[in-house]
Amino acid sequence: MDTFNTSAILFMSPRRRELEVIQDAIKSRTVFEADDVESALAIIRDVKTIGTVLVDVSSSSFTQIISSLKDSSGPFPIRVIGLADEEQAANNARTLGVDEILWRPFRPADIIRVFGVQCLESVDRFDRRILSDALFQQAPVGAILFFRKRLDDGTTQNYSYINPKFQELVGYSLEEIERLPWEAYTHSDDARKELPLFEAIMHGEIDHYQIEKRYIKKNGSIVWAHVSMSAVSLSSTDTSGFVCLVQEIQQRKMLETELRNQELNKRALLSNLPGLIFRCRYDEELTVVYASEGCLELTGYPRERFINNQELSYFDIVVPEQKEAIKATIEEQLATSDSYHAEYEIITAKKERKWVQVLANLIQDPHDGQMYVEGIAVDFSHYKKLENIIVHQREHDPLTGFPNRLALEMPLEGDMERKSPGPRAYISINFTPLYIASLRFGHLYVVEIIKHVGEILQGFISEYIHVFCVSENRFGLYVTRYTDREELEVLGNAVADRINKVLRFERISWGIGIIEFDWSEGPLVSDILKYALITSEHAIDYQSKASNIRFYDKALSDQVEREAHILVELTQCVAEEESKQLYLKYQPIVGVRCNHIVGFEALARFTSSAYGVVPPNEFIAIAEKYKLIIPLGWKITAQALAFGEELTAQGFDDLNISINFSVYQLLEDQFVSTLDALVEEHDLD
Repeated sequence: MDTFNTSAILFMSPRRRELEVIQDAIKSRTVFEADDVESALAIIRDVKTIGTVLVDVSSSSFTQIISSLKDSSGPFPIRVIGLADEEQAANNARTLGVDEILWRPFRPADIIRVFGVQCLESVDRFDRRILSDALFQQAPVGAILFFRKRLDDGTTQNYSYINPKFQELVGYSLEEIERLPWEAYTHSDDARKELPLFEAIMHGEIDHYQIEKRYIKKNGSIVWAHVSMSAVSLSSTDTSGFVCLVQEIQQRKMLETELRNQELNKRALLSNLPGLIFRCRYDEELTVVYASEGCLELTGYPRERFINNQELSYFDIVVPEQKEAIKATIEEQLATSDSYHAEYEIITAKKERKWVQVLANLIQDPHDGQMYVEGIAVDFSHYKKLENIIVHQREHDPLTGFPNRLALEMPLEGDMERKSPGPRAYISINFTPLYIASLRFGHLYVVEIIKHVGEILQGFISEYIHVFCVSENRFGLYVTRYTDREELEVLGNAVADRINKVLRFERISWGIGIIEFDWSEGPLVSDILKYALITSEHAIDYQSKASNIRFYDKALSDQVEREAHILVELTQCVAEEESKQLYLKYQPIVGVRCNHIVGFEALARFTSSAYGVVPPNEFIAIAEKYKLIIPLGWKITAQALAFGEELTAQGFDDLNISINFSVYQLLEDQFVSTLDALVEEHDLD
């Protein structure tokens, strides 16, 4: 990948209006501005991603600027583009080492040609995250999902998923691939080229790259493949994800070799190949001088109609919205190498849209000395259809058809990055109690309820209300425009009324949590989703068997913060052998008839470092909510039995110890055996 395409830009010119034109054309790139050499070098030194410098060649200090830039060092080689409106000044700039001239007045097309922005932005949208298992396993191309998780001790743990097609491509078993480093079955020349790209994507310096490389199969044979590596956005902040798609191109590489053979042998071979084989002049329209018989099958037009642009040119059948981007892509790739690779849509003679993949090389004809582009265009629609299916499966809930959490995060993150002004709201509809219902009535019972709720929420979709199924028992509504809180409350009540009519006989409790925010104030997507979920959890009234609506506020925030702090301290108490925060008090039990102490009841007490004494009904409820009650309960049991052992040692072996157990402990399969072991350990009856 060309690092200039993703690096930042430094602008050095007194004509500030030109800066606005450039920024409008390349909105995806960061542009810095400098007035003199000293400030320019300071920016290059401090901003590690400066890869391109735009310099006014008419500046009086131009020579000094060029000399200083060429002598400076940075993470990327500095690319210098001169801004000129006179031929003489441009020639002087080229003599001094300017890489390219951008002529005034600037046109968006010229800026895009220099930076290749539109193409890269479309490639960025190829960011592919977690593939559905069935399609992943049956994909006709090799695929690897690679994850790197940061552990609490600062180290990383790597794990991956590898589909059968990749195993078949390299000839190794799954166990062998997981054991071997990727360099072990990559040709050494290609490994040296790919290693810097691999390290850059692992460190987050780039988000994707593509490369053609040779794999060394287990039997020693060589196979060529096109590799596309992309970073995957995950909701987890401690895990990085990457997807690698590997398509075998052995046949295409063979074709490229054959394209360089003598003309007579080449024509005989190309006439029998699938797809369109072409030869074009290297001019603005890529005038076709040769097209194979495959032209008719691919485009629906006889090849004669393209020769010398008699009726159609190379770009006439490209869909209009992609035409300029494809021209820029081809020009950019051929300007830096002798080949280009592109995927785009064409409109056939039957007015059908068809995806094609084009692979071509720039050559010089030995007879006339002219430059030509030779290549092959094949029907790529099948793979694009598979890709669209994978994307849909990845971004939609299979039960309701709604966009899933992954699809929800994309518009939220987009609005966050743009700092879109105005009030926004997120409504979390929480059916967590359905989990308990599924244990009683079965999974299909819950499925039918969720499907029915999805049908109801379908009626609330509008231009400003977007519905998502974020998990198997939660829905979300992203509201992008509303007047005030009262309008949100009306919406929440409307949702509740319609769903309650369906669930009134099911006696299922559920909650609606609403959080309001403004992206211009800088909230994080993760915080919005977390607080909305917490609010909906607190909105659930397990006794009412109906819905409850709650807005996120400061009181709830304080309550959540208190609960989180107590949970952390309880977790620490469980981990410590002895804890001063968790202790027992022993309440005497007096016999009514004998008027003597006959035993003690062990009562758990907890003191928080932040909140002081915490009532048992509060900290025990938190422990039960987060499944901490089982280890906490056994810790309390052990302390009580130790007290009983001490009483026995002092001769009070007729006193009983009463211990309270949580129902979660009683339902444990190992409850009796664990209790027996503790009693035996303390030598008690």
